[in-house]
Amino acid sequence: MAKYDYSYIRSLIREIRVGDSDAFAALFAATCQNQYHRAYAKLQNEYDTQDVLQKTYSMILASDSIPSDPKVFLSVMDQYNDLLCSKALEAKGVTSDNPNPDKAPDLDIDTAETMLDYILHVNHWNQSSFKLETLADYNSYRKSKSTLQRVILAVIIVFFCCLPVFFLKPGFTLTEEKDDSNTITYRVSISAILPIEHVTAVIGNTYQQVSKENDGTYVIHPATNGEMTVDVTLISRQYKEETISVTDVDETIPEVTDKYMKDGMVHLFVKDDGSGIDYDSIYAITDSSETVLPSTIDKDTGEVTFPKPDGSYNVYISDNNGNQLHLILTITPNNG
Repeated sequence: MAKYDYSYIRSLIREIRVGDSDAFAALFAATCQNQYHRAYAKLQNEYDTQDVLQKTYSMILASDSIPSDPKVFLSVMDQYNDLLCSKALEAKGVTSDNPNPDKAPDLDIDTAETMLDYILHVNHWNQSSFKLETLADYNSYRKSKSTLQRVILAVIIVFFCCLPVFFLKPGFTLTEEKDDSNTITYRVSISAILPIEHVTAVIGNTYQQVSKENDGTYVIHPATNGEMTVDVTLISRQYKEETISVTDVDETIPEVTDKYMKDGMVHLFVKDDGSGIDYDSIYAITDSSETVLPSTIDKDTGEVTFPKPDGSYNVYISDNNGNQLHLILTITPNNG
């Protein structure tokens, strides 16, 4: 049975739920070998196993309700893995007898790195700022030192409980900022003696993405308009909240202004009057589930071309604020 540092997994889940790609990469590093062993034991084929892993972690990213309990979360991941393996075996008309994950080979670190980059890309998440090997080494260190860390943390908590400073609340200021594409963010500058446990921002019931900068400030990336409550909590559990009105977030999806077929190429003209088109995010999915990137992109005119598909395309176009247009293009004989 796989062994995990559940407190570490819990902290990663919390950050993943607010869109932290580094946290997802760390979770991948902590779990991918066990997930690979589990699938390989059933499929006995590295390519089928890699496909199951890519789909398993994509299902995690696509989920609207990631369990916060690490044991429940890992159990759900195992269920995704088992379901995808069963479908792969059923498609081949074979069965797997008495699979033993302990006898499965390890997933090569370079292959795992490539797989992680692909999973983040196709799910429109930022690439991780850490190498997978570094995250895997840190996970191993966490597991080997978890018992000692629990003791040290308990001593630190008891120590701070005996100090008056334990009851001091943090102070912070919010500053609205906009970049060249008119994407709105809020910078949180915090004044506190004790270490920060977490910074969260919520609009309605939805957590907004929060990232920590090198200078110690935090940046909130609201995805929608509304009343946003910002919470800064210290390790002592003392906290401060502030609510502000967010009104300038671009929530309009991109639009296609024109399209036509010529010389075996599909020509699309796209625009977005808000944050602007994120041209690097444009891709299409064929009827056979293959990903196709644009052949050419002209950012000045908004023209994007794809080779003519055999059937139809599901085209995905996002703006710089993450609003995505899903366009289905069906090519008929009359289209050339």
